[in-house]
Amino acid sequence: MPDATEPRLHIPENILSGPASTVRVPVLLDPAGARVSGLAFPINFDQSCLALDYTDDNGDGVPNGIQFTTQPGFRGSVSVRPDDPNTELIFVLADYSPPIATLTAGPVVTMTFTTRCTPAPGQRIYAPVRFAELPRSSFGNPDGRNVPGGVLGGGVLLGDTPVVEPTAMPTSSPTALPT
Repeated sequence: MPDATEPRLHIPENILSGPASTVRVPVLLDPAGARVSGLAFPINFDQSCLALDYTDDNGDGVPNGIQFTTQPGFRGSVSVRPDDPNTELIFVLADYSPPIATLTAGPVVTMTFTTRCTPAPGQRIYAPVRFAELPRSSFGNPDGRNVPGGVLGGGVLLGDTPVVEPTAMPTSSPTALPT
């Protein structure tokens, strides 16, 4: 785990989804004040519960199920290895044209999965989406040097019914509820 001054990539935990639906899973960057202009990271996901659309309808070299979400000037590429049980996707993201820009906090890539597991009634299934150990994730600065950083994986929580999270709604006065 990186310290608070090191950049970090992370995938949110417990992204809620239902069976036979689509779910968007972002990879988020927190640069923590570091100047990060390049990233390389491998992703491994639970292929028994999550399916990614590997087709490339527009011929840009990026599967339909993947969207790079950084600011302009950055180019992303992905190496697809759907038959590898340890690393299905290897991402590289960088600004290749001087002046080299730095990445801002937020999503750098979003993967859209179709869920393929159906939990038993009243149960949930956790489908991990993690950073693989090899090749190692890396961060680079505008000078082409490595920047120490870390990664933290997450995953999708599949339920048999949609989950509605309660939200607080401000009211100007108490509301009477019928009994």
